[in-house]
Amino acid sequence: MNQFIASLIGFFLILLFPISQGVAQDDKPPPTLIYSTILDGIALRTNKPMLEVKKIVGVGFPEHETSSAYQYQPDQGGNFYTFIRNADMDSTVAKITWFGRMAAGSFWSFEQYRIDKTFQPDAETTFMKLPGPGNYRAEFQLDADQMVYLFDFSVEELRIEGDPAPGYFLNGPWSKYAYLYYLGDRPQSNLKVVVWLRNKEKRPFKKVNISGSLIRDETLVGALGQGAKEITLTPEWQSFEFNFGYTEKEGGVSKYVPEMKAERVLSVNGQYKILLRVDTEIYGVYEFEVEDGKIRMHPKQNPEETDPSERLSSTKGMYWVEKSEQ
Repeated sequence: MNQFIASLIGFFLILLFPISQGVAQDDKPPPTLIYSTILDGIALRTNKPMLEVKKIVGVGFPEHETSSAYQYQPDQGGNFYTFIRNADMDSTVAKITWFGRMAAGSFWSFEQYRIDKTFQPDAETTFMKLPGPGNYRAEFQLDADQMVYLFDFSVEELRIEGDPAPGYFLNGPWSKYAYLYYLGDRPQSNLKVVVWLRNKEKRPFKKVNISGSLIRDETLVGALGQGAKEITLTPEWQSFEFNFGYTEKEGGVSKYVPEMKAERVLSVNGQYKILLRVDTEIYGVYEFEVEDGKIRMHPKQNPEETDPSERLSSTKGMYWVEKSEQ
């Protein structure tokens, strides 16, 4: 889990997402999930199609009175479920009921769950057995009938020469999206980008070099870190956080600045793109626009244009970008 999301809960008290500010209790927007935590939370074993959902963060959930710290749990309080559906067979393969507690403000942390034995009679751990490769949907549902979020993904079976056992890999939005952020939506904060990467091989670890460029209207304005940075990839999708560095002249002398403030980008309108390379190959190009001192929001991030069950929900200072077609 990247540093930003790992520190998110502790920072919520001063970053409160303006989803409930100035809104009457009865008029609060419907609950939703922070999208990046879904991407961080869903994982698959490589040696068999066993799915796990790790910690996710929600916002705007109604409160419930219980005798424990968890206002959402299987036995009392509210009920928050995830159904795993096989889209190819139009069937339910798993159902889990979450334990959830308030984090800060209107945010909720869901960290544990109970697997329903109706669909997974042999479940003993947090992993759910899938029937095999194919298309799936995770439906996050509040109580009996309120859909909170829909998340589509697929499982691919990959056979590698010389290995008698196949490998299993998750495909979906991990390869499509990244996001920019600057802490608390403060322009004086460092500008960073978070992207999801994996090694699509059964071997557990692979070291690669990551490099990239920040370009405005075809002019280079920054680069990831200090050039190439070595990271270790695994078969599971992982989020990685990178800052931008740049060179400026001070008193006629070139000076390298390893961390770019967001205001350096926000102060100049234009069409921007991030070109990201893994080793020598281009992994993706992510485009965004700065207008009137702000990063233009992705259409699916805008609460006025997107249903909460499909929205790229986020916290203050997060701006989703989509990989361009190569």
